[in-house]
Amino acid sequence: MKEYLILISAVDNRLIITLNDKEVYDSELSHKPLIFEPPLQLPITHLLQPEGDNLLTFDFYNGGITATDIEHSNPYHFEYRIVERSTDDIGGHRDKDVVPRVMLKDVSKPCIWLTPKRYSVKKEGEAFVFCEVKPAYQS
Repeated sequence: MKEYLILISAVDNRLIITLNDKEVYDSELSHKPLIFEPPLQLPITHLLQPEGDNLLTFDFYNGGITATDIEHSNPYHFEYRIVERSTDDIGGHRDKDVVPRVMLKDVSKPCIWLTPKRYSVKKEGEAFVFCEVKPAYQS
């Protein structure tokens, strides 16, 4: 059996994830970094439409920071990856990255929404394929 999960390791200050305009996760605004060990697991298989395109969006808010915050926090504001998990007959599982670990570090402009990460997700054969959608102004 295959399932798809978003594994979140760090959020600072807010992360909102939507899939096909449905909210999957909202960390709410936190003034302290959220570090998840083990990573927070968000299953998304049940929201993926096998016919047509799916749009998975990560919106990041970088709140105000101080030198003390930088010194005592995870250097990455947001850290996640997306995996395809295969489960065998006895309950063991193996994760395969479909979106390798994303580690965003941006302390230059506090109190802004960072450029969102968007992925087009389509079913090809028995698996879903995740392709990053670049903003029109990026190469």
